[in-house]
This record gives sequence, structure tokens and C-alpha cells, in this order.
Amino acid sequence: MCVPTAKAQIDDISAEEELQRMESKQSESFSGFVRRVNKEYDDFRRRANKEYASFMEQVWPEIKLSEPVRLPKEEDVKPQPYKDDGKPLEDFAIKIEVVPVIKQDLPQPQPIAPIKPDESDKDYTTLPYYGTQMKVRLGKINSFRLKGNEEKHIADGFRKLTGKDCDNLIFDCLKLRKDHKLCDWAYYKLLQTVSESAFAKGSNEAVLMLGVLLNQSGYDIRFGKDPDNGELHLLICTDAYIPGAFSSGRNNKTYLILDGYKKNRLQVFERSYPKEQFLQLGVSQLPLLAQNLSEQRTIAIKEYKLSADVAMNKNLINFFNECPNFWTDNDFMTRWAYYANTPVSPEISETLYPQLRAIISNIPEVQAAGMLLTWLQFGLTYEFDNTVWGTDRAFFAEETLFYPFCDCEDRAILYSHLVRDLLGLDVVLVFYPGHLATAVNFKATQPRGDYFMLNGKRFTIADPTLEGGSIGMTMPGMDKTKAKVILLKKDL
Repeated sequence: MCVPTAKAQIDDISAEEELQRMESKQSESFSGFVRRVNKEYDDFRRRANKEYASFMEQVWPEIKLSEPVRLPKEEDVKPQPYKDDGKPLEDFAIKIEVVPVIKQDLPQPQPIAPIKPDESDKDYTTLPYYGTQMKVRLGKINSFRLKGNEEKHIADGFRKLTGKDCDNLIFDCLKLRKDHKLCDWAYYKLLQTVSESAFAKGSNEAVLMLGVLLNQSGYDIRFGKDPDNGELHLLICTDAYIPGAFSSGRNNKTYLILDGYKKNRLQVFERSYPKEQFLQLGVSQLPLLAQNLSEQRTIAIKEYKLSADVAMNKNLINFFNECPNFWTDNDFMTRWAYYANTPVSPEISETLYPQLRAIISNIPEVQAAGMLLTWLQFGLTYEFDNTVWGTDRAFFAEETLFYPFCDCEDRAILYSHLVRDLLGLDVVLVFYPGHLATAVNFKATQPRGDYFMLNGKRFTIADPTLEGGSIGMTMPGMDKTKAKVILLKKDL
């Protein structure tokens, strides 16, 4: 009885050991496969960089740059309080022109091949980024210097900055982009911080470093050189126009110079790089930044029992302050859609929204939308941008709640968030010459007043700047024949 049992146990052990040997062999085979694939990827990237640098040594042709676009000059329309004439609201159908929905949320660029870091290097440098500590491995980059500003010198610099010594830095930057949810613009600002921490701001080394980091991260850039003094500048392919930035239109692409370069000519290295992709300027996701709350602000309308406390993350406010004023598709109207479609911060969604929900819960949606409208009409102080900032400037929702003054576009953008997020209703922005309001598609009762039809849906005007004005009222003096509707959703 014991002998067969012992033999069975021996057979079982042998089978188990054989299985372990097979699994170990397969694991070794797979590991070898991974190593081979990684090497092929790495070799491909090295070859691409080598070829790119060799073309860089050739003389860069001089091109003429396009003059910067300017902010359209608009008439400042002073808001007027509602004057009750005792007449009931009557329906008035507004004829509208529709601004197509903007393109957003495209996948972010990626390197042409995965970048393998050297895990043995633990020498991190901590950099301040909008009040948030960012750690990267700079390696020996600080000691790098260009030997001159001729094409061959820049090519040698590109070779140096794309060598194995810099792989850790590129890997760390890409990891920070993912971990901190950095949109393209936020990532650009991070790379700018990295470059200017390693080299003097505006130096050819800093510009080259920034260009290399963008290029190796998958972004479409071109290196340019001032033909008079050899200073380097970057041309960055974007989906937008920024006022004041010289640009170059090449192969149906728009390249912007974002460093304040003021001349209309530049020597440009125009060679493309594999799989390059343009930099999106819209803030499709908010960066995860350390919290630094502002003083609490109470926005209250006593006679309506509307009151809510707000405190914004000043680090995020500082980030917003450096976001460019831009528009796409050669249509100035699109600029407001980007602000309105930027997601709100946790300070709004997790702190402000619960207070407002408690106020508008269990009341009809039209009445709730009207209460939110009143809260903005009387709770915020109106002032023209030119008076406060010296130029036209739109606000993200957080900025409207943070700064002491705002104007019509800021209120319309914030109101569009409140109605969508708290009431779940579709909203569009409505532009009149010199003024911006909103319109809401109510699901239940349709209020009377000014409205328009959009793909079979009725949208009723709601103006958060018309003090005392209810849903359905348009600001007096607006030219309704020139109204334009700015879509915020693709399915409207």
C-alpha cells in the first residue's frame, strides 16, 4: 500500500518540478522577447534622432512670419438693471447663427518609442511648479553648453540632449504629465520650468532643451534662429491663434512663437519628426496641484436667502493666469467655449455645489435656474476687463469666484457650469455684439420669453448680467438679429 503511494508522490513532485521548469523557460523566453522589442524601439528612436540631427546641420532657410492676430475690438455694453413695465413676458423667437462645436479631448502626443529609464539613478531635483513640488532627474544636463549658434553647434546640442544621459529626464516629465493630469498647455509650462531651472531663461541652451523635451514627447515643433544674432526660438504647432504671437503657416499647419519674438523673419529648421502631433491649448483637464486655499468669500443675496461660501486654490488660479487667450478654426467665437468646457475644480464641485444643491433642491427646474441666475446677478460685482486688466480677458469659473470683479462673459461661463452640473440641463452661450449671455433647454415646463429653436429643442435666454431679469429676458439694447449661439456639446 505504501509503495504505490510513495511512487505517486514522486511522480507528482516530478510533474510539478517540470511545470516550474517550463514556466521558468517561458518566462525567460518572454523576458528575452521584451528585451528585444525594447531594444528595437530604442534603436528606432536613436536612428530617428541621429537622422534628424544630421539634417539640422544644413543651412536653415529664412522665412517670413505672419503678423500676429489681434483681439477684435468690441464695444463695451454697460449692463442695465431690469425695469419692470408691468407687462407679462411674451414669446419671441430669435433668429440665430450657430458657431460649430469646438474640437477637444484629442489623445495627447506620445514619444515615437517607449523611453526606458535607468532605475539605478535616484538623484532627483525638486522644482516648484505652481506651488507643487515636481521631481525630475536632470543628470549632467546643468553642465551642458552650446559651443556656438551655428547649425552644426545646435545639431551637436540636439545629439547631446537626446542621448541616454537625458532619457531619465524625458521619462520623468512624461510620468509627471500622467500623474498630475497635465493637459498639453500645463505640460508645456512644466517643460518650460524644467528648462529654465537647468539653464538661464531665454538662453539658447534653455530654448534647445525645451524644444528637445517637446520633440521627444511627441509634439510638433520647429527650431528657429534669429538671422541677426543667432538667438534660438521655438515654433510650436498648435490648433489655435494667440493674440500677439507671430506665426508661420506651413503645410496647412499653424506654428506659433510663444516667447514674445517681435521680428517678422526667422531662419527655420523645417524638418518633420516621426509621429509628431500639435499642442492643444484648451484645458481639457485640470492639473493636479497642491492645495493653497484663498480666504473664504461669501456670495449672498439676503432678500432671496441665497448664500454660499467659496475658497479657491490659488495655485490653480496662478495656472489659469498664465493660460493664453486664444481661439480656433479662425473663429473668435470659439474662445468662450473652451472656458465653458473646462471642468471645474474640486473646490467648486465638492464644496460650493453641495451648498447650492441644498438651496435649489425639491423646486422646479425653471425656478432653480432662476435662483442661480439671481445669485450671480446680484452676488458678483460687474466691471469691464479694460478697467481691471487693461485688455479683454475671459475667466475660467474659478477665476470668476476668486476675483472681486467680473463681466458678462465670465458670468455666462460660470452660469453654464452651474446649470449643467447642478440641474443636468443643456446650455449654450449666446453672443450679441458686445455682450455674452446663455440659453437653457428646460426638460419640463417651458418658460415664456425670448427663445430660439436648435435641432428641435427650445432654448430660452438666461442672462446672469441683467440684474433682476428673469429667465426669458434679454438685456435691453441687444441686437437680436445678430445673435450667435456657441455650442458646448456635440449632440446639440
